[in-house]
Amino acid sequence: MPDEELPKCPVCGGDLSVDQVNSVVYCKNCGFAARVDPETGETTVLNPGGGRPPAVYGGRENQIFGFEPITFWLMATAVVFLFIFMNILNLTYGVLIEAIVTVYWWVKK
Repeated sequence: MPDEELPKCPVCGGDLSVDQVNSVVYCKNCGFAARVDPETGETTVLNPGGGRPPAVYGGRENQIFGFEPITFWLMATAVVFLFIFMNILNLTYGVLIEAIVTVYWWVKK
């Protein structure tokens, strides 16, 4: 198909890829797919598409200050322990803060 223009996706307008073995056209952008009968030209929609796939990382809605919950908990624990070891924070207050951070993390995860 070097001289022909690629067909466009009816959902997002992107270029459609053609799988000639299975007689399927599909869009890599939104997921639209349709089977085309090579003899009659009739099409059957296999997947109506509907937008980009979700992000691989960071696409979760339950984030704590922009971090994944486990990352937030690990960083907060490291900071509390660092402050305790440097004698900036009393051990009692450190345990109390760590308990609050752990409960907050447990609720948000």
